[in-house]
Amino acid sequence: MNKDFVGLIEIEGSHISPFETFPYISIDLEEVKIYEQKEKLDTIVDVHEIFLGFDLWTIISGEMEIKDIKLKNGSLYLVQHEDGDFNITKALASQTEEEVDPNEEFHLDLHEIEIENIDVLKINEANNMTIEAFITDADSKFRTASDHVYASLDSKFELNIIIDNDTTFIKHKHFDVTTEIDFQKGVDIMTIEPTVVFLEGSEFNMEGSVDFLKDALVDLHFSGNKKDFSLVMSMAPEELLPVLEKYENSGQIFFDATVKGSTMNGGKPAIEATFG
Repeated sequence: MNKDFVGLIEIEGSHISPFETFPYISIDLEEVKIYEQKEKLDTIVDVHEIFLGFDLWTIISGEMEIKDIKLKNGSLYLVQHEDGDFNITKALASQTEEEVDPNEEFHLDLHEIEIENIDVLKINEANNMTIEAFITDADSKFRTASDHVYASLDSKFELNIIIDNDTTFIKHKHFDVTTEIDFQKGVDIMTIEPTVVFLEGSEFNMEGSVDFLKDALVDLHFSGNKKDFSLVMSMAPEELLPVLEKYENSGQIFFDATVKGSTMNGGKPAIEATFG
């Protein structure tokens, strides 16, 4: 397998796990590692278990279609190089022109992706932005139509954002997000339906879109309204929390913000926020 890729894939073992991705029967890949080069210098994927779920009836019919993927306990180190390519894309790029028998391949027909205790670190070399998300639990389900892919997402994660080696106000912030997404095929635009987001226990509203054909151009809107300071405290840097806690925690507080601009190839979206 590894002779076909630029990078290197290591799998310590595997076994059948009939109930982990029920109603699918799954193959449990143990201690999975993916390196960017054969020399094993940079580890991109280091996951304790990856479950690949298959429909038993499609296997019987001779079709090896992956219906469910579950990642459990580990880390992903993703680097977007200045040319826009990702390290994992380069690692899994083919270095052979040999034709593969389609009857011997696994095919993706994903209905669900599950993540449990995965630390994701994403670095953008063009704009020097680092995003780290420790995903405690995430579950995304999919259904397709002729021109759309509809997805639901239910996730809990801790988020850090670092720009030019300096931490932003998003530092050790805990999010709980449940949302619906509509991806329009052909124009590659993802629409995020009106969503309730919980940040450090405070409730926000979010909606917007991402245009992937325009350097992942984001147009997001966030808003919130509370009768105490919890809204402000949820977004405040950690070092300011002791100061804010001294003040009387009452009064109507509102928050309105937009995030607009490209996020790829060196782009930095503009953030505008209003408090009152």
